[in-house]
Amino acid sequence: MYKNILIATNLDKESNTLMTRAKEIAASNKATLNLVHIVEYTPMMYGGGEFAIPLDTGVDDKLKQEAEKKLAAQAKKHSINEDNQFLEMGATKEQIIQLAEEIKADLILVGTHDQHGLALLFGSMAGAILRATPCDVLAVRVD
Repeated sequence: MYKNILIATNLDKESNTLMTRAKEIAASNKATLNLVHIVEYTPMMYGGGEFAIPLDTGVDDKLKQEAEKKLAAQAKKHSINEDNQFLEMGATKEQIIQLAEEIKADLILVGTHDQHGLALLFGSMAGAILRATPCDVLAVRVD
């Protein structure tokens, strides 16, 4: 059923639940697993109403370097090839949707925390992705 799965990870310890579920789905469908982490840009302050100035100009680079290490470790732990690992910078929803389209993912897996009822699907990142992408989205409870 699924041939190309994109796992959106936040690289925390709860991601193991998400990774385990993804591997089960991939194995039963003989699908390829892809792993992505999004590093969101740090907030900006505005000087004089005209210029955006980063609060700490090196923090984005530091965050990206740390994320690269963690992403590689998580991918190695779960046997995901280097060609199927992605680290993107920007807004989480937009980057996940863009990458899913680029790699022609037919399923996106995202973890969800402490959500109940309709908020689980419609008030979360999973819901935002679900409304914006043509492929299936699976929200995996990772609490």
